[in-house]
Amino acid sequence: MTETRGLDDRRRNHGVERTTIIREHPIGLSTPRDQVSQGGHIARTLVLADDRGDLRYALAVIPGDRRVDLAAIEREFGRRLRMARGDEISLLFPGLPPSTLLPVADELQLETFVDQALVPLSEVYLETADPSRLVRIEGESFRSLLYAAWCGHISSLKS
Repeated sequence: MTETRGLDDRRRNHGVERTTIIREHPIGLSTPRDQVSQGGHIARTLVLADDRGDLRYALAVIPGDRRVDLAAIEREFGRRLRMARGDEISLLFPGLPPSTLLPVADELQLETFVDQALVPLSEVYLETADPSRLVRIEGESFRSLLYAAWCGHISSLKS
């Protein structure tokens, strides 16, 4: 039997209440993980840094089978960014392993860039600290969570 836990997250956006349901699904030996990752449905959240003036950080949400394309972000959005160092990530997100970062960080007011390939999906999976588990987010809820994110082609195939 699959254990399911729900998180009801209500957000206000211009007076409209949004409800997001996040469910955690175990991955066993007969896991669909390979099928999911081949379709790019596992999203990775990366921390980026901008050294111009005051140090600012941003998030990039990309398919797990791709790599972030910093040159594409600069071309599309005019932002020259670099990958944040481990010590910077630890200061922003104390106690969280980098593989468990969620694609939203409202409390930090981080600018977020999301890869266009994730937008039309019916469901998106996020990695957790436990490599045998993923968090499933329905596509509509994923889009609602990232309503304020910059969206574009910000990743490329891993070489």
